[in-house]
Amino acid sequence: MSEDAFELKKEPFTVELKDAANDLRNLPADHYRLAQKCVIKDDTISMVPPEIGRFENLEVLEIRSGRRIETLPPEIARCQKLRQITFFAGNVFEYFGARFCGGARPQQSFNRLPAEIGELHALEEIYFNLTNISTLPAEIGKLKNLRVLNLYGCKITTLPEEIAQLANLNSLNLSRNPLKKLPEAVTLLPKLENLELDDTLLKNLPISIGKLTALRSLSLEGVPLKSLPAEIGGLHNLRYLSIKNARLKRLPASIGALKKLRQLRLEHLPLKELPAEIGNLKNLQELCLNDTRITRLPETIGGVATTLLELRLNDNARLKILPTEIGTLTALASLYLKNSPLKTLPASFSNLYKLETLNISGSRSPSLFAEIGKMPGLKELNWSNSQLSSLPADIEKFSGLASLTLHDNCLAQFPPTILRLNNLGELDLANNRLTALPPEIAKLSQLYNLDVSGNQIAAFPEEAGKLEKLRRLNVTGNPLRSLPGPILEKSCKIIHWQGDTELELTGYNWSS
Repeated sequence: MSEDAFELKKEPFTVELKDAANDLRNLPADHYRLAQKCVIKDDTISMVPPEIGRFENLEVLEIRSGRRIETLPPEIARCQKLRQITFFAGNVFEYFGARFCGGARPQQSFNRLPAEIGELHALEEIYFNLTNISTLPAEIGKLKNLRVLNLYGCKITTLPEEIAQLANLNSLNLSRNPLKKLPEAVTLLPKLENLELDDTLLKNLPISIGKLTALRSLSLEGVPLKSLPAEIGGLHNLRYLSIKNARLKRLPASIGALKKLRQLRLEHLPLKELPAEIGNLKNLQELCLNDTRITRLPETIGGVATTLLELRLNDNARLKILPTEIGTLTALASLYLKNSPLKTLPASFSNLYKLETLNISGSRSPSLFAEIGKMPGLKELNWSNSQLSSLPADIEKFSGLASLTLHDNCLAQFPPTILRLNNLGELDLANNRLTALPPEIAKLSQLYNLDVSGNQIAAFPEEAGKLEKLRRLNVTGNPLRSLPGPILEKSCKIIHWQGDTELELTGYNWSS
């Protein structure tokens, strides 16, 4: 037997199978007794060896890179202490690439769970991601202690009725499955709190969805959903609802019955309006309405005045005016209006005295600043990509501003008003028309991140060397030939200068 065929680890006692499956037959008897975790990670293994059933105290089974494995052996039923099974055919990079970056599914063979899985009465968690499983055995209903069932990226088209017998199931992930209809049995799970249905083929939800009274999180991203049933209002414990890239044109008035809802995300939808009942969501903290067809916000938006902390209205080409009631959102800390056609803001806007983060990037209306300038508590301002050739003098009133983003504008001179922002830590002036930085930049004593890439700056003022807190500097795309010695010797930890082959970094302390 090869010494590298398997590896033993402690805490918990773990067997890692890295070679031929038959090597399990040669394990010492005490290893079968002691092992609490078994990890199989080799592409050459075509089956989980039947000896797996000899691990009498096994609690965790992980199968990684098991591309040739088609199922689990019947002997798995002997592992009566098994709490968790995890299967993934590819390596970790393939997994994250397929799940989060749109990468291809790893090639693999796993296509079914054996009926014997129902004998694992201690089983609490099942993770079978990106496999060829198309359904589950009816015996799955015997797993009375199962809390997590994750079938992300499989080929599930239906589920057995016995799924309703999983009385303790807390989390169900059916995302990225060719599921056209949500089985009624799913809506009978009494303790289900988390339901993920992203990238499925659902066009509608059953009216029985309202029976999931324990549900706290519902995700419907990338689903061709046309409507929501009125019964959605029965989800009285729902905290999080996300619907993205769907065909949803309206919300039922019953959405206002979700009294505990904290996060409502409605993005990339042909949604034309919000029901007035949105104002009944007395616990709403985040409302995201990016890229919709909404033309106005309901006046009842003031109903969430004391709780709403974040409002996102990015890329709403038809939203040309905000109601006066926007000024009643006195708890609002973050507002995003990227690529907004707004020409003005209501006078009540200045009542948002707790607003700390404001994004008006892509705005073509300088008059917006008339009300923004009355909010001295602002800490982050993004006014990028807005064809700005200058900044209003009143920007100096933002005495607490810590981050200012002005990239992709038309600034030919460094705006002098910036020099009076004594608390500024981050300044992004990338892709403007700057030819120089003023010596007075040294006044920005708190500055730690400066991006002036994509400009025409030929020389840095020596005074910039006094920026003792500067840790990140991006000068890429400038005709620079040198930087002040103090910046190189003691200040910056990271300097970006890609493409500037003649830039001298003499004295730069690379070990810093």
